[in-house]
Amino acid sequence: MNNNGQEIDHWKPPPNDYLTINSDGSFQSVNNLGGIGLIVRNCAGTQRAAKCIHLRRIRNAEHAEGLGLWEAVQWSKEQNLSKVIFELDAKLVVDAVYKDQEIIDWRMKNLINDIKQNRVADILSKLSRVNGVTKTWGLEPPDVILSQLDEDAKNVC
Repeated sequence: MNNNGQEIDHWKPPPNDYLTINSDGSFQSVNNLGGIGLIVRNCAGTQRAAKCIHLRRIRNAEHAEGLGLWEAVQWSKEQNLSKVIFELDAKLVVDAVYKDQEIIDWRMKNLINDIKQNRVADILSKLSRVNGVTKTWGLEPPDVILSQLDEDAKNVC
């Protein structure tokens, strides 16, 4: 699934100036072990980086998938990647992040909220790309992010 929750049968290249980070999590209930696989590819399909992470004390497949997406987001920040499309095959996790679905395990709420922190920046980057906007705001945010800021405020103590 991509950021929009659309199912993908096979890998599709990102636009020319973007990278795709594919994330996948695996889980074994017998011993609560899991793993994460991440790969960064460009529009030609060339691997730019790859990573795997061993997981312990994993509760279920969604937990492994959610951690996989979280790791992908953190890794993209560490590498200073700005134009990234995240892809994973866990519809439940994608819906929890992008459609604000509450059907995911409550113990993953903080993880999902941490992934969502980038939604305002994502909205602003799309505003810039689509409308050719270059602008700085102070204490008065643009209208386009007001609803997301309100939504984010619900998760603040």
